[in-house]
Amino acid sequence: MRAILAGCGLMLLAFTASASAQAPEATPAPAPTVAEIPRAEAVQLGRLFMATERTYAQDGVTLQLAGGIAGALVNAQSDAFEATISIPGEYTVIGVCDLDCSNLDIRVLDEHGGLIAEDTAPDDFPIVELMLSGEATVRVQVTMLACAQEPCYFGANLYRR
Repeated sequence: MRAILAGCGLMLLAFTASASAQAPEATPAPAPTVAEIPRAEAVQLGRLFMATERTYAQDGVTLQLAGGIAGALVNAQSDAFEATISIPGEYTVIGVCDLDCSNLDIRVLDEHGGLIAEDTAPDDFPIVELMLSGEATVRVQVTMLACAQEPCYFGANLYRR
């Protein structure tokens, strides 16, 4: 139960792709669905991402989206996405979850499964900051540890700073 994010958190609401936007000779790709994420929760996640992006901007930090994921998890369940990094620099992973979630963890792994960085604090707003020195593929793993009313809805974005 997940959907890949295409932009900032509000893009959770705009996943339906139009086949008419495809070139005539192209085979239309199936439109991803976010039926698993109710509108209220999608709006909530989008607002949390936007508020975080504004906070970073106030500190003079520009965040450029490099990848992300959104979906639903139950207690002790994980989901993940991979991103290929071609520009060295500072990266930040920000996780958000709905009001029923009280503990969400994020781990960033290298292509061999080795831990690069993590936020495993007992909170619902994990932030992982890391420095990548060259081209790499990273795996961002999101784990739901405390969800009062399952499933809990979450999002995690990888940003280049």
